[in-house]
Amino acid sequence: MRIWMILLVASYGCMPPGGGGGGGGKDGGVVVGPEGEGEGEGEGEGEGEGEGEGEGEGEGEGEGEGEGETPSFCQEACVADADCLEANECRSGRCLPVHWRSDCAELDAFCVGLFSGWVTSDCEADADCPGGGMSAVCIEFDGHGGCALFPSEIIDCEQFGLAEVEQPHRETGAPTTVCGQTRARCEDHGYCSIPCRGPEDCAGEEYPACDVETGRCRCVEGSCATNASLCGDDGVCRCQGDEDCTGDTVDSCVGGFCGCSSAEVCGGAQTAHPGTSHVCEPFPVIE
Repeated sequence: MRIWMILLVASYGCMPPGGGGGGGGKDGGVVVGPEGEGEGEGEGEGEGEGEGEGEGEGEGEGEGEGEGETPSFCQEACVADADCLEANECRSGRCLPVHWRSDCAELDAFCVGLFSGWVTSDCEADADCPGGGMSAVCIEFDGHGGCALFPSEIIDCEQFGLAEVEQPHRETGAPTTVCGQTRARCEDHGYCSIPCRGPEDCAGEEYPACDVETGRCRCVEGSCATNASLCGDDGVCRCQGDEDCTGDTVDSCVGGFCGCSSAEVCGGAQTAHPGTSHVCEPFPVIE
């Protein structure tokens, strides 16, 4: 069950960054951009982008930034909906959940569903969910059915950083207790985030400090080690040269962030979606 939740999060860019992007942690300080990319407020376009689709919103000027420099990242490109897994569609050349919103539009409820895994699943009955209804149930959310973990003798919502909430059951409409990320919120610029409340929400070694005012987990001096070696003034880890880019799908430092120089860096023929192909490109604007 833990694997199912991790796959949902990792597939759609909701994980804390590793060496680029906005601050992240155990379950706090995570930010997902409305256009599938993190955008920074500082010098030059393309700054503050994270090493993962949809991650990070860097604020302020950070060391290692380059004006106008936009890194490219390994991604999977699609041409048609048939290239994508079930319950996904091809939008702006990327496979995304059919219920994905490009802007949370001041809807905290959508962000709760996004970080709870309800947006990235699609169901009409409990049998459509992982485990066939044994560990997740089909709830009504945002006009569609979504699979949600429910607390039991073997599942504790807190172990996933979630809390017990009530949502209507998709088939019966009856209030059903499930696990949800109740701290999620929609930021002013259409970004979903999970604000940190203190360092306990920032368990990642690279982003151990919590800026309570902004709700963002921040790096500190000496904490950046994954595809980065410098903690910027904005609390975001940055690379200083290609030698910092040691991950499997990165080999070049551009604008302070590790990315790819060509699709050859992005791995073999295997992709998460059946008909997609690896590309090395800047994150697209998702419409």
